[in-house]
Amino acid sequence: MITVVGTTEEALAAFVYRRVHGANAVEVHNLVPIAGGFSRETFRFDAHVTTSEGRHVLPMILRKDPPAAASILQTSRKVEHDLIEALRVHTSLPVSRSYGYEMDASVFGECAMVIQRMHGSGQTSNLFNGGDDADQVDDVVRHLCEMMAELHSADVDRLNVDGQMSDPRGVGIDASSWDAYMDSTFEYYISSYPTFAYDPSAQIVLDAALTLRRHKPRPLRLSLVHGDFNPANFLYEDGKVTALIDWENSRVGDPREDLGWMVAMDQMS
Repeated sequence: MITVVGTTEEALAAFVYRRVHGANAVEVHNLVPIAGGFSRETFRFDAHVTTSEGRHVLPMILRKDPPAAASILQTSRKVEHDLIEALRVHTSLPVSRSYGYEMDASVFGECAMVIQRMHGSGQTSNLFNGGDDADQVDDVVRHLCEMMAELHSADVDRLNVDGQMSDPRGVGIDASSWDAYMDSTFEYYISSYPTFAYDPSAQIVLDAALTLRRHKPRPLRLSLVHGDFNPANFLYEDGKVTALIDWENSRVGDPREDLGWMVAMDQMS
């Protein structure tokens, strides 16, 4: 049995019914959009799932691609699903369970995935500048560094499912070696500059690519990088990171990219 309220709720109830083992009935409650994200449309909801063992409330998130005309980042929900499930199996990183993906845009209006809604605060501004959670900042930052060190030292082959993370956006990145990766990445950003002419950060990216191409840093072992490591993409509670979120831009790359991205986002905020 599936209890629904509207079309999106109906699709979600059917989706959860198929993917939660032993589900006899599903009700979708409190479906509301989450403000903040720019590249995906996100909604929170509670799935009330009845099994032979009783009734369970599962906190979930629906992540949808935006309409093609409004999309600023072309990524795949299937690739994101495969990665975060690999992270759950092969690392101890706090990541959401993915219940699955739907690549048929007619189901939710666009390609989508459903993931576990993790606990913790996303108001990282409260950690800094004397915010309400300033007493947690040292512990949270230390734990965040430990999480990124684990990610960057993880076995790439186990996380790079079917080679999907070598060039997940299909833009011509060659991750067969560090030099090949750097050269192909520089070429991509430099050649793509005209398409980002109206993005205020485009000139910064172009300058960085041109400078790094002339003065390459010391080579490092390529690793899995988050790709969008910034204060908006983790949750925390009681001095611990409770979730690393938004893995859609992850890829094989130079681990220093994550650190540089965090610094850049801090300077631009």
